Amino acid sequence: MQAYSKKLLGLFSRKGPAKRDEESLSLRMIVLVIGIEVAFSLGWVGAPLWAWVIGSVLLGLGHAFSWRYRNSKSVVRSAVVGVAILSTLALVPHAIGLALNGNWLPVASFLLIFQGITSFEMRSRAGLYASI
Repeated sequence: MQAYSKKLLGLFSRKGPAKRDEESLSLRMIVLVIGIEVAFSLGWVGAPLWAWVIGSVLLGLGHAFSWRYRNSKSVVRSAVVGVAILSTLALVPHAIGLALNGNWLPVASFLLIFQGITSFEMRSRAGLYASI
């Protein structure tokens, strides 16, 4: 059992501290847990199931993907994330119209989906802290 736990911990360990804060696995995990907690909170207050489930899945996949490619810059990856963000902007007028009538859940759902998309290209400390 002890050998298994050492092997499992070895998957996440580094040979020393992270060179930059955004390369810290512990900071990434804190940001991911906060995002998933927000997604489940939206589900708790009555947001549609699809919004918080898709948001949680996008956050998890996005953080894993951005962790895997944290040291490599890619114009193609940035462009794909940018196009995905622009495609979600069609949801904004409807969400703002509902928010003006007092229903803030569509805005919160939109922001969760937006954060899930942006998590695929999270390479900076500002991006990590902004997602919190």
